[in-house]
Amino acid sequence: MTIHITGGVLATKQPAMTAATLAAALGDANNEHKDLEGLASVIIRILRTQLGALFGNYLTSFPVAVLIVFPFLATGHALATPYKALTLIQGIHPWLSLSFMYAAIAGVCLFISGLVCGLADNWFAFNQIALRWENLFPGRYGTHFANYFRKNFGIWVGNITLGFMLGSMSSVGAIMGLPLDIRHVTFASGSFGVGWIHQRAMLPWNLFALLAASVFVMGLINLAVSFSLSLFVATKSRRLKFSQGRTLVWLLLKRIARNPTQLFLSKE
Repeated sequence: MTIHITGGVLATKQPAMTAATLAAALGDANNEHKDLEGLASVIIRILRTQLGALFGNYLTSFPVAVLIVFPFLATGHALATPYKALTLIQGIHPWLSLSFMYAAIAGVCLFISGLVCGLADNWFAFNQIALRWENLFPGRYGTHFANYFRKNFGIWVGNITLGFMLGSMSSVGAIMGLPLDIRHVTFASGSFGVGWIHQRAMLPWNLFALLAASVFVMGLINLAVSFSLSLFVATKSRRLKFSQGRTLVWLLLKRIARNPTQLFLSKE
């Protein structure tokens, strides 16, 4: 909620928006080569934004967690016991935990929050809540608040829903006796930073590299699951049937092989 109020966007919620954009581009594309080239450009831009969001989460959360914990350790006040630090590290280990499955569950949560956001916006519009507010409080301030709620209501509901899902999934799993939990790239990177700063003397470089790769793969899974589900719903809602999938994939592979840097840098 604070991210939204301050004008930011939760990076891993981008797939819901970009999937709708891609669905619109699919609807506009014909079978002509020129249209497929334009669609390939749209997909490259979407991949670039998603990878940028992933690296932003990944490269920021770890050092921030370390910087927060380090002053406490330097003054002899550890924020985590050795057992807790070891638990954090084990929780992101690719072989000693179900971290990749949990990352997929987090992707489903991101997708559901996008649906809830749309549902809330539709409910707000269908029941004419803004108009009722303006009638109840006529004048400039009533109109201002009505427009503010019209713009933000769905996002508020979606973000709150996402927070509750991510925060309660492990508790729901414990209550139901099911292996349910989440691994979000931001949380996982932060947990990695906290665990590493407490156990750094006991972590060899090869284990550090394995854990770092594991966290990055979790981020890829977060985005891939959320984007795939969002794209499926977007294309189904528009009743799209795209018959040139193989040609499009071939165009994408050729463009990426010719210039891999376009996945990270824009020439525009």
